[in-house]
Amino acid sequence: MGYTALYRKWRPKTFKDIIGQSHITVTLENQILTGSVAHAYLFSGGRGTGKTSTAKVFARAINCLDRQKADPCNKCQVCINISKDTVMDILEIDAASNNGVNEIRELRENVKYTPTVGRYKVYIIDEVHMLSTGAFNALLKTLEEPPDHVVFILATTEPYKLPATITSRCQCYNFKRISTRDISSRLADVIASLNLEAQPEAIDAIARAADGSLRDALSLLDRTVSYGMERLTMDRVNDLLGMASNRQLIRMVDGYINRDIPQCLDTVHKLYNDGGDIQHFIKQLIDYYRNLLIIKVCKQPDRLLDVDETTMAHLTKQAKKVDQNTITRTVHILSETEDRCKWSSRPRVLLEMAVVDICKPQVDQSLEGLMERVSILEEMLENKALDQKAGQTYPRVSGKNHTDRLDDARISDGEVSVGGKPAGVQSPAEGHQGEKNIHQADVLKVANRQTEAEEIKQSPSLEKDDQPLFMERSGQAGSMEKAEQPGPMEGDGGTEGKSLTSSSAEDSSLTSTSSDPVKEQGGKRALAKGEVAEDQTSDEILTISKHWPQILDNAKKQKEMLISTFMHLGKPIAVKGGDVYIEFPKEAQMHMDMLNTDERRAIIGDIIYKICGKQYGVKFVAQKKESGNHLEDMDKFVNTIVNEIGIDNVDIIE
Repeated sequence: MGYTALYRKWRPKTFKDIIGQSHITVTLENQILTGSVAHAYLFSGGRGTGKTSTAKVFARAINCLDRQKADPCNKCQVCINISKDTVMDILEIDAASNNGVNEIRELRENVKYTPTVGRYKVYIIDEVHMLSTGAFNALLKTLEEPPDHVVFILATTEPYKLPATITSRCQCYNFKRISTRDISSRLADVIASLNLEAQPEAIDAIARAADGSLRDALSLLDRTVSYGMERLTMDRVNDLLGMASNRQLIRMVDGYINRDIPQCLDTVHKLYNDGGDIQHFIKQLIDYYRNLLIIKVCKQPDRLLDVDETTMAHLTKQAKKVDQNTITRTVHILSETEDRCKWSSRPRVLLEMAVVDICKPQVDQSLEGLMERVSILEEMLENKALDQKAGQTYPRVSGKNHTDRLDDARISDGEVSVGGKPAGVQSPAEGHQGEKNIHQADVLKVANRQTEAEEIKQSPSLEKDDQPLFMERSGQAGSMEKAEQPGPMEGDGGTEGKSLTSSSAEDSSLTSTSSDPVKEQGGKRALAKGEVAEDQTSDEILTISKHWPQILDNAKKQKEMLISTFMHLGKPIAVKGGDVYIEFPKEAQMHMDMLNTDERRAIIGDIIYKICGKQYGVKFVAQKKESGNHLEDMDKFVNTIVNEIGIDNVDIIE
């Protein structure tokens, strides 16, 4: 006799041999013992979960001449003939190839004949969802009222395709996916019977690759056993099945977390040259990130994860280095790549493109990419604030060793360019050191505004007698008067409790006072054209400026990431007509436009009210001209960006 495949050789012969389906086998055993066998059953579930095997065991049990409780004896002539498929009373029909009306009509003609050797005639119709509509209609009456000696067992992997008139006439049983632990236990028994040795990790790898199907697991084991008879090892399983090892997965994810593109591409290169399956590798990465997400959001992830202790330790360590938004974004990119790989002849190229997208969020224009960039900016600012609070200072680049070098730094179009190339752009030789994936100009803008906020926060209290910052143009020609003194900070009934968030068309004409020329008339400061004048005392704007760092911190605590990040670029300059005017530099026009919505202005107004005790409307103005001391601003710009990204990541032009 020829060789018999393991999944056929180890097909269950009794109900006890059926793995992982005790909720079904116990019910069927009780029906056999009590004599309450139904006329029709529907077995549904994934492939390799035991539907057909259970049907055959059940058919032998109800026809066995010497039944052992509910199990067939497998020794009597009926059991032996059924096992050899030589009994006409047990018919297994493949609905995929016998799905017409004529086949069902022939079945209807044969059911009226009594069984020849056993008690029941059993019709096992596999993949029953493949029957045509006419065939279902032809089967319907027979299935509803069959003869007493007939039992129908329908099996399908897609029960939702069956008509409700069919399912309502059957006892339905859903077969579960078999757990990895149960599959591993079964594989260990098979390996022991073959007198082989195997690493537990190799057995678990085969069980996980089977994805809940015991038949697939036995087929994979059959292949690995044929590959070599000495010892079943993890490396042999990975080589034969084209899977990536845990080492490769961990190295790939570490590269993603550290933004190390060369490391990730090298991992893909080695896997491809070793004959690994790119699509399967992408599936493994998605599963790996799913495990990271479970660890990130669950207090007891052990119940939901099916990994060994070593892998769990690596997962826990990596989960601490990555946030939930990054995990979600990475899974989306990998899922899209997996779908595209199905129709591409170059899956390796698609995966390499995905590597770049994951490691460089600044090239990702999606919402997830923007959110990740904002999160990285916030983390950098928070780390800097903690270091300053702890008394640590960042080294300022100045003096003999660095002054001449910083003179070579170039600033153009809002980006820092050091050594003839944009900051953060690496040459291929530098790739192994990782990348700073933040747009350097954005880092600088946020850092400069935070520095200004710290200076305001640390400045001494301003006296009430200080001269107002703004003057108001009088209604009479040629005369200038000081701003009128307002009432208490609590405000009157006309403004308190209201959120003045509307922006009129005149907002576009409002500009900063810091860069316009100042006219003098009668010893008093005159307003330049387009300057914002305030109709209240300077105490209010000074109070808001003094508490501006607290306002920014409060926005961050409320999880308003976009507001808290972009508001660092602006500063309050005036209070006029119950509105606070916030000035943005001209290069931050885009950030100001993103904040200039009714909802976000209302949120900012509420935060100001919470800190300062008075309700204001919020309006934004753009700075008309750049600061007068351009060289000083440039020096501050370069020193701040060097402090943020580190002197080691800056190229110096000698």
